Amino acid sequence: MTRAFDTLHAARLRAVGTRFLRQRPLVVAIGALGQAAILASSSAPRAQVIAIAAATGSMVIAFFVEAWALGRRALDERWLGISLGATAIAIGLGALLSGGLESPMLPLLFAPVTVGLAAFGPRRGAGVMIAIAISVLLVLAVVRGPFPVVPSPQRGWMVAWSTLMTLALARLGVVGLVEAYRSVGETLDRMRGDVLEEAAHRARESEALGAKVAHEIRNPLTAVKGLVQMLAKKPSDARDERRFAVVLEEVERMEAILHEYLTLARPLTDLAPEPLRPRALLDDVAAVIEARAAASSVEVRCEGDAGEVIADPRRLREALLNLAQNAVQAMPGGGVMTLRARRDGAQVRFEVHDTGEGFDPAVRAGEVFASAREGGTGLGLALARSVARQHGGTLEIGGERGKGAIVALVIEGATR
Repeated sequence: MTRAFDTLHAARLRAVGTRFLRQRPLVVAIGALGQAAILASSSAPRAQVIAIAAATGSMVIAFFVEAWALGRRALDERWLGISLGATAIAIGLGALLSGGLESPMLPLLFAPVTVGLAAFGPRRGAGVMIAIAISVLLVLAVVRGPFPVVPSPQRGWMVAWSTLMTLALARLGVVGLVEAYRSVGETLDRMRGDVLEEAAHRARESEALGAKVAHEIRNPLTAVKGLVQMLAKKPSDARDERRFAVVLEEVERMEAILHEYLTLARPLTDLAPEPLRPRALLDDVAAVIEARAAASSVEVRCEGDAGEVIADPRRLREALLNLAQNAVQAMPGGGVMTLRARRDGAQVRFEVHDTGEGFDPAVRAGEVFASAREGGTGLGLALARSVARQHGGTLEIGGERGKGAIVALVIEGATR
């Protein structure tokens, strides 16, 4: 979104800057005429009146020429910066001709500086405008002008007139720029919303397509499995029997993958949260996985209690079963798997510990579909992560390679 912001900001800056520079000549011309009339009614030296009139008149002419040029060439940030900087210097010259730091024209210096700060923000242009303003003030403090300070009471009237001009120019530039920033923010919000909506739409389409493909594959796969099972009942020899066993094993593996994918592809709207006790859920998972764990010489333990939580028991059970199966598969030579539930504030942590080989860094970093097991799909972890996110939580993976693994499915919704 940074590039989009820069593009939109540049476009808005061109539009607002162009409008400001086109309207500025009229405001300055009216202000210059008022200043000239007040100065002419004073007892200031005639040469001073002529010099100030010539300087302000030249500035007004330059502004009108610039406004004409904007009809032939697009404004850019550099042009706006040069124009505002030159304006500040010209105002400094007018102040030098009318009393230096006591000049009634000095308040005008804040108009280009304020507009520049609003236009450039934290970028380099703002720093340049501040540097120019400081330089002008230093020159006025050090250099003595050729003419005295404008006498009173006209000096007071000129100060008031300069202040009104400054307010008019600041409003013309700053209000427009503030509106431009607000408009850019609203546009970015709309763009962000559109992007999120499109991403969600694409995700829903992908899930639907993936689920459809998986269903289409599963149907003929079921037929293939049935035919192989039928042929396996009457093998011609031991060699054919082994071949049929391999085919059935691979078909069952493909069915397991499809089941995991279809589970992962279920949309969020399928959630059916209800009160449940985490320890009872872990006991249920342990009972389901116990036979498979015993076949691999894996001891299953359940620990802890976390009171009650509001969650979808079916989705949590599927996620924890996948994590438990991963843990059992990580210990082909036997070991201990511990299922633990504990409360952490408003969260409940379902932890699966194993004494297997642990996870690779890619898996701990949360790479999609990464697996610690050779030939693994990573769908089990992806499913658990999806379930955790749907419950407002996360999936935490710890442990080191060769020292076992700890996977924590953390969800929100603890009630008591």
